[in-house]
Amino acid sequence: MRASLDLQMLKRTALFAVPTLAVTALALLFLADDGVDARQNSGSLQILGSETMRPLVTACAEAFLTRHPQADIIVRGGGSGDGVAALLAGMADISMTSRPFSDKEREFSVMRGIDIVVSELALDGIAVIVNGANPVTTLSLDRLKSIFTGDVATWHDLGGNERPILVFARAAGSGTASLFSERVLRGSVEALGTQTRTTNEAIVQEVAARPDAIGYTSLGALRNADRRVRIVA
Repeated sequence: MRASLDLQMLKRTALFAVPTLAVTALALLFLADDGVDARQNSGSLQILGSETMRPLVTACAEAFLTRHPQADIIVRGGGSGDGVAALLAGMADISMTSRPFSDKEREFSVMRGIDIVVSELALDGIAVIVNGANPVTTLSLDRLKSIFTGDVATWHDLGGNERPILVFARAAGSGTASLFSERVLRGSVEALGTQTRTTNEAIVQEVAARPDAIGYTSLGALRNADRRVRIVA
């Protein structure tokens, strides 16, 4: 099954809907630039944060720069946590985040006198994926939790081969990781053998290359995936 981004697939395969946010102390530059004098759009913006949002915001920036080539927009990923930290430290103009602000972050923004404006841009989903050669097609949330906490260590326990499960997760600070931890691990911690990657695309590549791998990723990161990976129901 080829991964696509139609609404029905999102309903069938996404574990959770993820609100992707642009958080800024300024105004969002490329949401409504039609009819604006080009000379007003000749400044620069540093945008940093969520890997889930990076492809979307990069496309927005490229479209804006096509109309306003005198502007300078730099979009970088790194994770939601890095984006929020950069915004609060004055190192970014716009933070991309796929999770809400924490209480600590909001308290810090008040202490620094930073007026935060949050704008929802889109909905994405978190999908659990396995290698295309893996016979496992369905996992309950309890089984999924057991895999990521190390209580289930081989595919044989799940109806597959007698081989160890290779578990891949997003690195700390990721909004995707935060939501997966909240909804699936429910207060438990990932097993010590879990391997982390900094981007959703890296998770897809690892699972595609390793027959015994499992991971979770943004549904959007699967837009160019092929039959080497399969979304688990």
